Amino acid sequence: MIRNYKKIKEFNKESNSKDQFYSKLFSHPLSILLVSVIENTKLSPNLLTTISFILTIVGTYTLIVIDGYLGLIITWAILHFALVFDSADGQFARWTKRGSLFGAFYDVFTDHISYRLLIISLSIRLSAQYEHAMLLGIIVLAIHTLAGFQNLAINNIILFSLLV
Repeated sequence: MIRNYKKIKEFNKESNSKDQFYSKLFSHPLSILLVSVIENTKLSPNLLTTISFILTIVGTYTLIVIDGYLGLIITWAILHFALVFDSADGQFARWTKRGSLFGAFYDVFTDHISYRLLIISLSIRLSAQYEHAMLLGIIVLAIHTLAGFQNLAINNIILFSLLV
């Protein structure tokens, strides 16, 4: 069931090398474990992306509606598992050789929406305590969106060149 954990870890070592500290230390070990458990199933990498996106929606919702430290802990746990599934989708696609242009686009697209949902929910949560949090959140969202359009344009040019 998890006999290929070390092989999957080594296989994804190069693609995971550019990831952030938190991902390397906390989410990648779990995402590799997840891939080693589901590697022989008929699950698709796009399903893992969808699960990650749904968990992000739930996590951002809990950030808004559950007050106090308990809400923050629940939100962190949900968003952590969203990150695990987001890491696992690419690892799973590469390991099972089921990657696709649509899957790559779908992953990037859901990531961009997820980042914006997180900024919005964090702004709403902080606006209850800080007067200008919503304004700051709108500014951060605008900057992040403009940067996202630039990245999306570059990725579309790369994807288009692969199709031609």
